[in-house]
Amino acid sequence: MSQPADLAMGELAESVTISDQDTIIIIRGFDGTIKFWHCETGTCVKSLIAPRPYEGMNITGLLGLTDVQKATLKVLGAIEDNVRKDVINA
Repeated sequence: MSQPADLAMGELAESVTISDQDTIIIIRGFDGTIKFWHCETGTCVKSLIAPRPYEGMNITGLLGLTDVQKATLKVLGAIEDNVRKDVINA
């Protein structure tokens, strides 16, 4: 059987739980992803990914934010389209 570190694809785990029947290992990563692994086969049977708070929010052209604030929003799911519209329409 693979080790939990291998099961988490090399990422550090925030928490690890074993089911009551000792058949499933549940690993929660620091990125919020939860994976359910079959103990005997070492295969991932289910993955859950929580949506980030700003998932898909387009911040293109947003004024008044610092680079750090924009970077923080992107980590939380925001997107920024850096393609200039005047170049596309030229």
